[in-house]
Amino acid sequence: MEAGWNNLAVEESNLATQMSALRKVLAQSGAAGWIETLPRRGYRYTGPQDQPPARPLASRTPDRLTGPLTGLDPQGAPIIAVLPLTTRDPTLLDFTEGLGEDMVSLLSSLRGLVVISRASTLAVQQSHPDAIQAGRSLGVDYLVSGAVRRTETGLRVLVELASCQTGEAVWSHGFDTDPLAAPQAPVPIVARIVNTLVPKLSERELRRLRRVPVSDLEVHQLLLRARQLVTTVRRDALDEALPLIEQAIARDPECGPAHALRAEWFSLRLSQAWSTNRFADRDAVEASAARAVELDPTDPVALARAGHSKAFFRRDYHGGRQLIDRALDAGPSVPMAWNISSYVLSWVGDGAAARRHAEHALQLSPHGPTTYQYQDAMSMACFTQGDMTGALEWSALSFSTYPRPGMSRLRLVASLEALGRKSEARSMMQEILRDHPSISAEQIRINNSYRDEKRRSFFANLLVAAGCPS
Repeated sequence: MEAGWNNLAVEESNLATQMSALRKVLAQSGAAGWIETLPRRGYRYTGPQDQPPARPLASRTPDRLTGPLTGLDPQGAPIIAVLPLTTRDPTLLDFTEGLGEDMVSLLSSLRGLVVISRASTLAVQQSHPDAIQAGRSLGVDYLVSGAVRRTETGLRVLVELASCQTGEAVWSHGFDTDPLAAPQAPVPIVARIVNTLVPKLSERELRRLRRVPVSDLEVHQLLLRARQLVTTVRRDALDEALPLIEQAIARDPECGPAHALRAEWFSLRLSQAWSTNRFADRDAVEASAARAVELDPTDPVALARAGHSKAFFRRDYHGGRQLIDRALDAGPSVPMAWNISSYVLSWVGDGAAARRHAEHALQLSPHGPTTYQYQDAMSMACFTQGDMTGALEWSALSFSTYPRPGMSRLRLVASLEALGRKSEARSMMQEILRDHPSISAEQIRINNSYRDEKRRSFFANLLVAAGCPS
């Protein structure tokens, strides 16, 4: 192990990526079957045993987020992460939390930068108390950190931009603001960051930088609390979030982000099988997403959610893709938009592009409560490509990250069946049938999101072979 890995470590959430890359290399030599996936156990080498010992690595590879995936930084764009801001004043916790979120959201809308998701940054910071080490673990070039304190006249936000390569500060600066100006507070901070890293920003990008989507302080705070609850992906938290979203809309009916979050709320309830009325919730997703886009045609979250609704609920794949392409343009560092794009690309049969988009979502957000969604999109893309081993691997990882209701495991069953692991497929299918005795392969075929009838039938036939009633 010391000769082959030389003190390198691969964390569990990235293991599937490394194994997928290794399989690709082996496949080029006609050895694609040398690594077998064992669900809930790991991997087994099944190739020849007389191979020469591995050569020691000449030097450690930098711990970059990209690894064997496609490059995260288009044309050398700086990769940046914003650490959660701190404060010693308990009365400023909401302001501080909201400021950090708004900074990430604003930076994510700009081209010329690649911005790691807030959830991933928070997760890595908890395991790496040293800021620079956290940044290096994330694979970023620059790290933003800061603190908020009260002054005699208002608030001061002390911000530092540091280089993860040198470990030194590029600059440190204090920004004066007021608690009542929370929605506008991130603009001058982000402007200085951007002026340092991307000095030649286009006028179009500058207009995005000046955009303040939520101007009402109370609405801003309601949405902040609701968003924090929604991102936990917990049923009790989700139930608590909806009244806050409805309060925000009642106070400002023309607040686009509030309608976008409402669409996300109903979509999450549907995907987690928590809905008590699927048709009503579907209508709520569509109406809220459409209203959000109408109010703010440049909101990437609203555009992506509206595009997903068109493609998933109405099977309007072309219309959905148009909205999603606008979302990627409006929010090039919004992982949710890349993930939704991946699913829709899979549904229309473009597995290679779907895989690239899912990889990009994972690179932007490798940790956090929604990472399982990006892993599931990777599984879907692999299945679409005919890579059943990859589909099984990523699906198993997604379920180990976040276990979900039985019906969500149908792709696991289909992948096992396609790989000839019939006893495992049948056993898992029986588990699903115990929870959902009325399902049938024909029902699944009709509701399947693939545009191509052959793909829908192929999926359903695999389930029938595994014991699903036809």
